[in-house]
Amino acid sequence: MQRFERLLFFLVFMILLSPVCRLGIPHVDNLFRLAFIILLASVVHRFRINQPYPWVYWGLLVPLLVSGLSSWIFPLNSVLITADFSLFILFGLYCVYSLFHYIFDQRLFTDNQMFWGAACGYVVFGITWGAFYHTLYIFLPQSFTNVSHWTDFLYFSFVTLTTMGYGDIAPVHPLARMLSIVEAMFGVLYTSLLVAKLVGLYALHQQPLGSNQYSNEVEENSRSTV
Repeated sequence: MQRFERLLFFLVFMILLSPVCRLGIPHVDNLFRLAFIILLASVVHRFRINQPYPWVYWGLLVPLLVSGLSSWIFPLNSVLITADFSLFILFGLYCVYSLFHYIFDQRLFTDNQMFWGAACGYVVFGITWGAFYHTLYIFLPQSFTNVSHWTDFLYFSFVTLTTMGYGDIAPVHPLARMLSIVEAMFGVLYTSLLVAKLVGLYALHQQPLGSNQYSNEVEENSRSTV
């Protein structure tokens, strides 16, 4: 199993386990967030040398771990909680950017690997945008309806990203609506671009083996006649 397949498996597995956080078990929320951070950091670290701005990786990861541990020790400190969520969002967006930059580099791997990497980037974006909604809810408690836990924002994020729109949770504040619009647009455009990229790679790999040889012969004949 390739690393992108493993990453996708663990991401989906943790999403399926997220309802456990609603049981009221102490420190489960922090453990889940820390597991997400370690999972993303371990994968990005393996290919970050191919990415621009590699210093951003450590510049976000180290403060994120510090703020996460600090908010764990001081759970009622609103400043630490805000810093922790903000750094988590920035690090998640950096991971999404790194994944997209890596998977769309055609020179690196085949279309099969690109598919698994693109699926990972899609899921990571949904998780990160869910944290974005939750951060907005901390400052504006009336920005969403029918929410009571951070897992509600994870659910709402993927419902919006896939443009399903069940309507059980609704953004009320204008800023929440704008964030929902951006995520819905990203979901549609990303799927379209990914399909176009996969079709292009498939067409490239399906070229006849002798096509290059034929084109070289035609070019040589044209030169000889000139």
